[in-house]
Amino acid sequence: MNQTAASKPSTILATLVGILSLGAATAGLSTGTQGTVRSALTVFGETVPLYGHGLYRHDSISVAEQAVGQDIVTLGVAIPLLGLALFLARRGRLKGQLLLTGTFGYFFYTYASYAFLAMYNAFFLVYVAVMSLSLFGFVLSWSSVDLKKLAPSAQPKFPAKRTAAFLFFAAAAVGLMWTGRIAPGLFSDPMQPPIGLDHYTTLVIQALDLGIVAPAAAVAAVLLLRKKASGYLLSSVLVLKECTMLTAISSMLVRMRMAGVEISIVELLLFPAMNAVVVYLLIAMLRSLNEIDAPGRTPT
Repeated sequence: MNQTAASKPSTILATLVGILSLGAATAGLSTGTQGTVRSALTVFGETVPLYGHGLYRHDSISVAEQAVGQDIVTLGVAIPLLGLALFLARRGRLKGQLLLTGTFGYFFYTYASYAFLAMYNAFFLVYVAVMSLSLFGFVLSWSSVDLKKLAPSAQPKFPAKRTAAFLFFAAAAVGLMWTGRIAPGLFSDPMQPPIGLDHYTTLVIQALDLGIVAPAAAVAAVLLLRKKASGYLLSSVLVLKECTMLTAISSMLVRMRMAGVEISIVELLLFPAMNAVVVYLLIAMLRSLNEIDAPGRTPT
C-alpha cells in the first residue's frame, strides 16, 4: 500500500460500523409483521396512529416507514459502498478515500437520527455506537486527504459549476421546505405543531438539515466556485452523502405512500429528481479524479 492507504484505525472503525449497522438494519426489517393497532395522544392533544409491530412498533407510521426505507438502503447500498470504499482506500486510491469519508458521513447522519428521534428500543446502544464510530471514522478519513494535491487532481474535469449549482439549490430547497412547514404554526394562536412532529418532542431531521447540511452545502458551493482545495473535498463528501441519503429518502417516500401517509406533491417530485442529479454528479466527480497526481498523507 502507498501513502494514501486507509489507516488501521479507519479500517477498524469501518468494519465495526458495517457489522453493527448490518445487525441494526436487519433487525429493523425482520422483527415482526403484525401487531395491535394503537394510538398515542400527543402533548398538543392530537392522536397519532402507531406502527404497532416490530422494532419500530412504538414509532408513528410515518417515522417507522421512513426507518424501514432507510434500513433497505443501508443494507442494499450503504454497507456494500462502505466495503468498496474501504477496499479502494486501503489500496491508496483517492476515490476510495473520498468515498470512505462520505459513507462515514451517511452512517453518522443516519444513526444520529435513529439515536435522537426513534422511540427507545432494544437497539438504542447500537445506534449510539454506530453514530460514535462513524463520527470518528469521518474525522480520521477527512484528515487523511492531502488538500494541496486534491484540487490539482480534480481539475480541469471536475464538474465544479454544476456541483456548486446543485449544492446551492439543495441548501435553498431544504431551507424553504422545512421552514415552510415549521413557520406557520409558530405564529398561530394557540401555537400549532408542524406536520410530521407526530408524538415526538422535537424535529430532529429538520434540526440536522437546517443546522448542518444546508449551511455546509452553501459553504461548499462558495469554496468550490473559488477553486479552494477544501471546496473540492467538502463538495465531494456532501455529494456522496446526498447520493446515499436521497436514495434512502426515495425509498422512504415509496414506503410512506404505500402506507397511506400523506406526502406533498413537491416532495414526491423534488427528492427523486434531486436523487437522479446527485448520482450523475457523483459519477462525474469520481471520473474527474487523477489518482496518480493525488497521493495523500501517511496514515496514522
